Amino acid sequence: MKISNKHRRALELVLDHLERSEKCLKREDVVGIAVKTDCPNGASYCIGNKECSAVHSVNVVNKNIGSDITGLYTARQLLSDFLSQ
Repeated sequence: MKISNKHRRALELVLDHLERSEKCLKREDVVGIAVKTDCPNGASYCIGNKECSAVHSVNVVNKNIGSDITGLYTARQLLSDFLSQ
């Protein structure tokens, strides 16, 4: 499939955002994603302390398996593969 240069640049920008997000999540000091359970808007943030759920009202989501976060890694790979064709 042929895409225009404008569309390619837009997709490369998306890929850049995905790569930066993945790099942030896969840092050694990030152990998971915490989702606030006592907030109606459900704020979420990266955490570096596995015990934070005992201190704060949060659910900790594993950053590597069994979560929607892993879709980020898959999306990055699929987009990268598509652009390399």
